[in-house]
Amino acid sequence: MENMTKQKTITIVGFGRFGQTLCRLLDGECQIRILTAHPKNIKPEQLPGNCRIVKDVREGFMSDVIFYCVPIRDFEKVLKSHKQLLTNQLLIDVLSVKLHAQRVFAQVLKGTSARALLTHPMFGPDSSKEGFAHLRIVMDQFTATKDEYQFWKAIFIKKGLTIIEMNADTHDRLAARSQGVAHLMGRTLAQFGMQETPIDTKGSKLLLELMEQTVHDSWELFEDMQTKNPYAKKMRTDMYKAVQAVFSYFKFDPGG
Repeated sequence: MENMTKQKTITIVGFGRFGQTLCRLLDGECQIRILTAHPKNIKPEQLPGNCRIVKDVREGFMSDVIFYCVPIRDFEKVLKSHKQLLTNQLLIDVLSVKLHAQRVFAQVLKGTSARALLTHPMFGPDSSKEGFAHLRIVMDQFTATKDEYQFWKAIFIKKGLTIIEMNADTHDRLAARSQGVAHLMGRTLAQFGMQETPIDTKGSKLLLELMEQTVHDSWELFEDMQTKNPYAKKMRTDMYKAVQAVFSYFKFDPGG
């Protein structure tokens, strides 16, 4: 195996809610540089001791590993803006849609020596508040070397995560009918105006929990998961047909 133990300095591009979560996950494992368009918005208490903000993009790309924690809709634009800085780095994304990330990486990294590893952490700031043990992360080696892939797999396992090895197409197909459905239902419940009552059943409480978990994420994330995943449109069509089928049992008349 290559000497991957030297690969201890990483740069996190973007420091929103998940960038902060990733920083917390990797605290103590790596020296972390933060590259963000809004450094003045970061409070000192948000940064662990092994983490510092860099203002020079070129300094950020002196790291061996670059994590992209930017919105899905900005990923391609941001990555293209960095192409001239790519040398021999390993790039890792955390996007919720993997075919989109795979396509962008393949296009932008062409002609460079940089490599890409695809990941989707199946958790966020809220679900990891109590720690990372037994939370899941999807990994796809893509163009990373075997040693790079094994190194990061070992780091994630060390932090308590459960690894799910899956290619981008399988991920998006399954995600559309799991995470995609969850976010669709959560947003629908919020639009419906679901609230806690004194007689909530366990099921009602779970629905309220689902709503709370999903509405804390930005509308842009919800929209991007629904539009950038090629399998999401069919999921929404199937969900709509299912609702119509259920309502038909009661001869549902919205005006009656």
